[in-house]
Amino acid sequence: GPEGPAEPTQKMSLPLSKNVCIFALLIGTAFLQFHQCNAFEAQIVAHMPGQGPENLAVDSKDNIYVNSLDTSTVFFLRSKKVGVYSRPIKIISIPTSDGCSASDLNGLAGIAISDDDIPYISAIACKPELRGILSINVTAKTYAVVATVPLSAGLNGITILGDYVYAADMFGGAIWKIGPLSGVATSTIWIQDALLAFTPAAIFLPGANGIKYFGGKFYVTNTQLGIILTIPIDAAGDPGTPSIFITLPDSSNPAITIPTLKRIRVDDIAIDVLGSVYASTNPFHSILKIDQDGTITEILGLTSGFVDGPTALAFGRIRCNRLWLYISNGAYTAYDAVLPFPSGHPDPFISRVAVDIPGAPVTN
Repeated sequence: GPEGPAEPTQKMSLPLSKNVCIFALLIGTAFLQFHQCNAFEAQIVAHMPGQGPENLAVDSKDNIYVNSLDTSTVFFLRSKKVGVYSRPIKIISIPTSDGCSASDLNGLAGIAISDDDIPYISAIACKPELRGILSINVTAKTYAVVATVPLSAGLNGITILGDYVYAADMFGGAIWKIGPLSGVATSTIWIQDALLAFTPAAIFLPGANGIKYFGGKFYVTNTQLGIILTIPIDAAGDPGTPSIFITLPDSSNPAITIPTLKRIRVDDIAIDVLGSVYASTNPFHSILKIDQDGTITEILGLTSGFVDGPTALAFGRIRCNRLWLYISNGAYTAYDAVLPFPSGHPDPFISRVAVDIPGAPVTN
């Protein structure tokens, strides 16, 4: 509110000095918490041969969960100490391919972690009783169906806000709302919009794909359109009007020979505490930082050795690990028609890159 009249200078000097000192102490403490956290710019964390990691998420204890599109398997990388991980440990495989024909897309797409560290997965299954959102019991190595969606829907990226999962439908041009997670969950279309749309094409690129929440809005990628959009959510939980956060520019790489595919496409995103958006550009083999003013900076590129079909991003969650951005790399040969990988695909892998600003807290 409005300030009262200023007191005489001699009376203001001592409180002002205290305030400055306290502010400096807070800034200094924050700086020391993250100063010189990362000795390396980028690293490979784990190799995952034959898996095609599609998404990853980090729980409150800094453990990493990874799901495979190719084998419908959920893996677990145990945090040994901050930033140090075990090899990938299999938790469970889900029978998403049961009842599928050879041409049917199936697998595990999105993953998100609840406040009580339960992993939730979006399953693209051919049997209707398994197509939707699943919860994973890590200890028992079992799964449960939370709620299903029609076979016409293809849930990809997911995020959790409050007691609900919000899921990007890459076929239906919609965001689904699934919950309540603490009760008998149902699935409903939360919003459908042209900015989320998908059109079948010779080279498959998903429509609505990655989804994250920050600052009262959902940020959603539409891979096919080459955009990131925002959707406000009000106090009642209803959607506002979607708008384009950024339209990605065309790539200057001469190896892209299909004119309609020159625009850079974003698969998934992560967001730091200042609201900058980090984007995995599958199949353009890069990690971009996009500031709120639209400035784009490439932080990992095609020849870095640390990205190959980057499918998803997640920040670590404890101390220095909040300055590591973790990347699942699918190494999908199918997208060589868009942009060939320069030196032949390695095994799929998980990598990470150091950034300057910590990831935003995961607030459900």
